[in-house]
Amino acid sequence: MANRILSILAVALFLMGAAAPSSEIEGELEVIVKDFPTHAEHEYSVKDAKGQRHKLRMPASYRHDKPLQSGQKVRVRGKRSKAIGGEFEVESFEVSASITVLPNTVGPLPVLVMVVSYSNQQNGLSAVGAKDLYRTAIDPFMRTESSGLQWLVGDKTVSDPGDFTAVTIALASGGCDYNQITAQAREQARLQGYRTNIFDAYKSFVYFIPSSPCGWNGLATVGGTGGFAIANGEYTCRVICHESLHNRGLQHSRAEPQCLNCGYSEYGDFTDVMGNTSGGIVGAYGRDRLGWVNQQNTPQVPTITQSSDYTIDALDTPGLGVKGIKIGGAMDGTNPIFLYVTYRQTRGQVFVHRGSEFGSYGYLMGYINTPDVGNWSLEPGEVFTLQGITIRTQSISGGTAVINVQLPSVGTLPNAPSTLTVN
Repeated sequence: MANRILSILAVALFLMGAAAPSSEIEGELEVIVKDFPTHAEHEYSVKDAKGQRHKLRMPASYRHDKPLQSGQKVRVRGKRSKAIGGEFEVESFEVSASITVLPNTVGPLPVLVMVVSYSNQQNGLSAVGAKDLYRTAIDPFMRTESSGLQWLVGDKTVSDPGDFTAVTIALASGGCDYNQITAQAREQARLQGYRTNIFDAYKSFVYFIPSSPCGWNGLATVGGTGGFAIANGEYTCRVICHESLHNRGLQHSRAEPQCLNCGYSEYGDFTDVMGNTSGGIVGAYGRDRLGWVNQQNTPQVPTITQSSDYTIDALDTPGLGVKGIKIGGAMDGTNPIFLYVTYRQTRGQVFVHRGSEFGSYGYLMGYINTPDVGNWSLEPGEVFTLQGITIRTQSISGGTAVINVQLPSVGTLPNAPSTLTVN
């Protein structure tokens, strides 16, 4: 009986990971986002100096809207848990520095697109079909949204919008282990002569896998260099452009119904490809973070410092004029945030978004709890207020809107709710 009790106790301690002492890991962070139809999941891992990868298990209280990016140097303290497959349970987390300028957003971006077949399931898309998709949709999207600041190229053929190949991996259909998928596909591409093992030969790897019961439509690394994206069965710009922008450092554009920190919808921003992927374009906050505005020969989104009327051109039309305004002075707790006001001609509506200077999430600001389109836009005569900042749509005419902004004269009111009034 005593031996049996000791055995049971030993098993319990094993499952609880009680014997595992706390330790530290230092290395380079990798952030993965999995895009499910109704929600997103994040995975974090650290690659140490020896090249060993440690999957992290964040505390339940961890806020996934922190501006973490792949490639950041981190120090993590915690313990290895045998009960959850050897994941490293995080107790404390230190980041060396915030990434103020996102990499790989300007200039030619070498990309390798691999059309993946499983050992027992052929992919219905060909490498030629993938190339046509990039030539007609993906590359034009990036060129248009960046105002020509970024375009896609191949390592073998720089005149093409990437290199394209078909590979067959040993993994059977239904396999959703992205580490196996990417490693096996890259090795097969290397055997075909593509320089997948040379640092910086490609700054982006894209994998088209046959439709698999993984739950997610796509997944991608967030930021960093040499990132990857996977499209699960749907090979469209709706999925691929969204995942590729994750690679460049953007997270989702959410919808926030009434006030700061009172809940949000993960894909709720129907005006932005990083929210509802049918939104079609990158919003002003995303373009600002990517460095695609306020440059020479790009649209302008100036930061205003005076109360006045401002005329803005439609963000969703061509041109290099003032495509929105950026307003500082508001706070999310202790973090400064900016408000972005833009006009969409295709909808005939003005919208207010918020985002932080060094963050990666954008938020479409709403005015009441009902998620109705009319309550997310700022119609002529309506007034939006947040922490002493007042924004009014004066008029809308054709391709322009006139916006009146009144800034507080003294201080702000932290975390005051946003309101909408109609005059």
